[in-house]
Amino acid sequence: MKLMNSPLLASRVKSETVTKSEKWLGYLLGPAGALLLNAVLATYLNVYYTDVLNLTPLWGGAFLTAFPIVSKIIDAITNVVMGQIIDRTRTKEGKARPWLLLSAFLVPVTGILLFTVPESSDTVKAVWVMISYNLFYSFAYTIFNMSHNLMVPLSTRDGTARGGLSVFNQIASIMMSGILVALVFPMVIMPMIGVDKSKWITLMTILSILALPLTLMEYYFTKERVTAEAGEEETKQSFAEQLRILFTDKYMILMYVYFFVYIVRGTAQDPVHGQVHDPDVRIFLRLYCRRNAQEPRTGLLLQLCTGNL
Repeated sequence: MKLMNSPLLASRVKSETVTKSEKWLGYLLGPAGALLLNAVLATYLNVYYTDVLNLTPLWGGAFLTAFPIVSKIIDAITNVVMGQIIDRTRTKEGKARPWLLLSAFLVPVTGILLFTVPESSDTVKAVWVMISYNLFYSFAYTIFNMSHNLMVPLSTRDGTARGGLSVFNQIASIMMSGILVALVFPMVIMPMIGVDKSKWITLMTILSILALPLTLMEYYFTKERVTAEAGEEETKQSFAEQLRILFTDKYMILMYVYFFVYIVRGTAQDPVHGQVHDPDVRIFLRLYCRRNAQEPRTGLLLQLCTGNL
């Protein structure tokens, strides 16, 4: 990517050690826009589909059950593919940050498309919902989520500093989902917009656009020191070898079984997103992946675990 050699796209972080601006702007404030948008969608997109668009009776009630299952399969595939693409990316600005930059523009556009469903036939609505949903979750947010979750393990080899950055990341996530979405939205925002489609579109457009400058802030105030140190000496392993290692580790097999039950229970609670609203489990999985991110043999593990957790 020759484009990444441009001085305009250079990281504003020049220090070889983690700085205060990096913590506050790159890992706390920067991710807040996309995390807020995702938290709102995880909680209220299903409400929009059922109460505003009235999609519940579509296809005899089968639509809102079938399309999330298909989308989850697509999302699982794109997570692995995107992880492989990031792993093979080599630029002056690192391997994850270029994709973080791209996601800064993709997430707002696809976020708006989720809600601008045209007033047309049920078939047109269904097609629009399926395409926009997968453009956001299987494409745009996958790119953001994969690159965002890689920033902490790629930031530094200093375990203490990396732990501090992880804490800032978790604070950003908790602020968005645990405070704004869990408290402010149900008490203030949702009563104001009700089931008025135009108000929903206005609100989600504002949240989507807000993600653009904040994600750009995350891009400019992060630095991949580990990638720069590794250079051409980085250990390479084939995709087949990574798969073999993942499926012969007894602890990983236990994790797969647990996560499968987690997803099934989540689908029963929320058929659109297939998520269990249990932040402790998501935090555990993120920390597990990040702790193992420095080991070359766990590259695919990180790709699998950071997908929409």
